[in-house]
Amino acid sequence: MTDLCSQLDNCRKLMDSFLEGKLPFQDYLDLMEAQNIDMDSYAETVSTNLRDFNLV
Repeated sequence: MTDLCSQLDNCRKLMDSFLEGKLPFQDYLDLMEAQNIDMDSYAETVSTNLRDFNLV
């Protein structure tokens, strides 16, 4: 459980850095993948959320 919480915290920090313009997009994706995130599933979720909130 501690590992999962640590991964979640790391992912949140990475997203914050990306959104603040401190981290290039490709680096963000690479670092998220290093956190054992399934990038295909992640991309699908992000795409769905962007459509649901009418951001694209």
